[in-house]
Amino acid sequence: TTPDAPPGEGSLKLEARIQEIMHRPEYRNARWGMKFYSPDTKQVMYSINSDQLFQPASAVKVFVAATAFSALGPDYRFHTPVYRTGPVVDGVLKGDLVLVAGGDLLLGGRVQPDGTLALPEPDHTYDMHPDAVPVPGDPLRSIREIAGQVAARGIKRIEGRILVDASLFREAKGEAGGTGKFTVSPITINDNLVDVMVTPASREGEPGTLRISPETSYVKVINQTKTTAASAASTSGMPQMGPGVLRFVDDVTNADGTQTVTLTGNISLGSRTALRAYRIPEPVRFAEAVLAEALREKGISVKADLLATPDQTLSTFYTPEYRVAEHVSPPLSEQVKVMLKVSSNPHTVHFPYLVGAIAGRDKENAKQTGHEFQKKLFEKAGLDAPVGNSGGDFGEKYSPDSFIKFLTYMSQQPYFPKYLAALPTMGKDGSLAQVQVNSPAVGHVYAKTGTGMS
Repeated sequence: TTPDAPPGEGSLKLEARIQEIMHRPEYRNARWGMKFYSPDTKQVMYSINSDQLFQPASAVKVFVAATAFSALGPDYRFHTPVYRTGPVVDGVLKGDLVLVAGGDLLLGGRVQPDGTLALPEPDHTYDMHPDAVPVPGDPLRSIREIAGQVAARGIKRIEGRILVDASLFREAKGEAGGTGKFTVSPITINDNLVDVMVTPASREGEPGTLRISPETSYVKVINQTKTTAASAASTSGMPQMGPGVLRFVDDVTNADGTQTVTLTGNISLGSRTALRAYRIPEPVRFAEAVLAEALREKGISVKADLLATPDQTLSTFYTPEYRVAEHVSPPLSEQVKVMLKVSSNPHTVHFPYLVGAIAGRDKENAKQTGHEFQKKLFEKAGLDAPVGNSGGDFGEKYSPDSFIKFLTYMSQQPYFPKYLAALPTMGKDGSLAQVQVNSPAVGHVYAKTGTGMS
């Protein structure tokens, strides 16, 4: 191995330290590729196998976020308006109430009252991780705020339907390692998860206690969990695997559009509370249910028909005259932090759809159009298309050279400071919060790491 940098005491010390790590016994079967480059001096300080292709796993999120920055701009805000389709007479809305999904991934409780984001690590989308917790606070905060705006318009009763228009792009099924299968949708509330916290009973054989958040009529969870003898595995810090693991089974769609699902599996006596996140199969129905419930909390009489569907004629009412509420998201530079800092895979999978639908105005093939925007960004950065899965997401392979070239291009863009700030910061936040917390470099290293398993 020969470093590419000019020989000098500093580079030789760096090479020696890197070689010491690479030759440790636990890495005897490893293949290494890396490159250290200074954009200020335009010098390579160290390089090995930098032209070889590797599977970067979640490190690809730097490309996804950059595409969103390039296509939409760091200050882009997602709007979620609500319209009425009829007049309000003596407090009665003689028509429907329609929430138009605009792709906001932060609807729910992520945005705290002071405007900051709640970014617990590990994120609840990684619910199999023993340390995962729900997003703190009210998972329906933004929906309750919307309901409050409707009530402030003097509406006391709604004669028509509660509808969610998710026509921004065609829904699809997504999947990403560590977070399971989910529905990709223009409407996302609490990451389209219902968090179920399971606490062991005081005696063996009894079912665990469930706490469900948000509590909603949309889904009923049947508790078939069982408290078992104390186990060392429950405190090992490793994800639960194998027979007896807490999991959702028998997910049934009822005749009225609601869901019934069974939570089964074991939880050890005396163990800490475990999180299991139920993935919403029908985000539109979930949104309609929780919006109707929030309206009732504000004293508005409504009927919820989860089987109702919007039609194209509704868009004629999407004007300021008929708007009764609107939620506006934090800027894109904040939106991407869930993808980057806590490495949310569902957010990552959504972004190509959002870019394609909003910047590309493509409702039918939003994902493909979103990847075209990424391809154009690669071309601007002087890169070829990645090798591997042409569908994008996590399937391609990249070289260290390509990462360096891309990030060098990004460092020259006017929005780079906001892009950099959205990355995990070593010793401070996100997935790097607990990394080298006593290092002098704390707060100065920004990186998107990735871990892949096969």
